[in-house]
Amino acid sequence: MAGHIEVVVPVAAPLDVVWAVANDPAAWSGTGHPVRDLVTTGDTSRFRVVTGPDAAGRSWSYTVERIVDEPARTVFSRRIGSPDFRYGHVWFGYASAGEGTEMRCVVDFETTPRASVGDAEMAALMEQGMRRNMTEIARMAERREEDRVETDSARQLVDRVWAAIEAGEIDRLADLFDENVELSTTSGGGTGLDYVTALFTRHRQGYPDLRHEVLDSVESADGTAVALRIAFTGTHLGELRGPFGPIPPTGRTLVWRTSDHVRARDGRIVSWHAHFDRLTLLEQLDRVRPLAAAAG
Repeated sequence: MAGHIEVVVPVAAPLDVVWAVANDPAAWSGTGHPVRDLVTTGDTSRFRVVTGPDAAGRSWSYTVERIVDEPARTVFSRRIGSPDFRYGHVWFGYASAGEGTEMRCVVDFETTPRASVGDAEMAALMEQGMRRNMTEIARMAERREEDRVETDSARQLVDRVWAAIEAGEIDRLADLFDENVELSTTSGGGTGLDYVTALFTRHRQGYPDLRHEVLDSVESADGTAVALRIAFTGTHLGELRGPFGPIPPTGRTLVWRTSDHVRARDGRIVSWHAHFDRLTLLEQLDRVRPLAAAAG
């Protein structure tokens, strides 16, 4: 006789998220099936699985060959080298269902005379194990989706950055930028949280009453990138640094605009590139004529 089982598990997460989790070897280990000796070539993977003892004290060990068809959102696998099975074929299918995803598993197998259990008992054990594993995958995907939804978008992070700077709370920037963030302006650039903190500290000191207004913004569909046009107003009350040397406080109210491109990952800013009209600022600071004279 041959055995056949089908298991369907609904997931409250989008198809792309479920697919990513279901095809992550770390997730397989998290369901109680540690993966050993994983080798992947193209769309095909081969690995060993050794399970812990079940309620009857039995452990299971076998090799899996797994073929992924991402465009079709299906996976076919087979067990190899198990003394319990003449064959064991497993098909997984993933499809959108409303606002979530439906995971479906179909298993066909036949046990050998050497197997410790017959086809009927094996079917019950496999259905129980598949349902448990798929349910755990579903929970992982749902948690990942919850984390993604709750993570601030790049635009939200930009708003929080300027709110912190305008409030003089520079220490809050450590919660908003990745430790390896890349930041550049028209005047230069650098990397790392220390660089960003130092730059915005000088910015705040140069314009203690700095205020900004977002004139326009365009966000990526997933919220991880944003392009903005921003208008700034600030009184020059602190020394400014630039490529032409330090500029002592003038007490003048300055107005300028920037075009910023910001990217975020996992709720933190990983890159920020700001382009501003330096000439407009120099004109307001009455620095254009001295520079022109020095150049001439």
